[in-house]
Amino acid sequence: MNKDLCRKVGETSQDNLIASLFPRALTTGVKIAAEEGKLPRGTILTTEDGSEYKALTTETKDKANCILADDVDATEGAVAVAYISGNFNIHAVAGKPEGEVEIDNTVRDVLRHYNIILTDMQE
Repeated sequence: MNKDLCRKVGETSQDNLIASLFPRALTTGVKIAAEEGKLPRGTILTTEDGSEYKALTTETKDKANCILADDVDATEGAVAVAYISGNFNIHAVAGKPEGEVEIDNTVRDVLRHYNIILTDMQE
């Protein structure tokens, strides 16, 4: 029997990712590159050509353009939902999990180009 029939779907917990209602949060589907591994909600994504997305690293800070909306296992590649605009808590977004990328003004300026605002909300 399929386990999906017995669990709650679409449930989320409070993670403080969304900082404000304006600009409004809009989403789109994105293809995550293979071997990216498990990426948590709030991971900043980058792309070279718009076809495959990867988690933000120190080398790709100037190519940030969306934020992952849900946890995803992209070990073998995946299709996921990402925010293409919105106002997000800077303490709830992240880069490559094992690399701990600093979210600095370079990243903030690049994301602002896509109508993604990072707000400092102390927890």
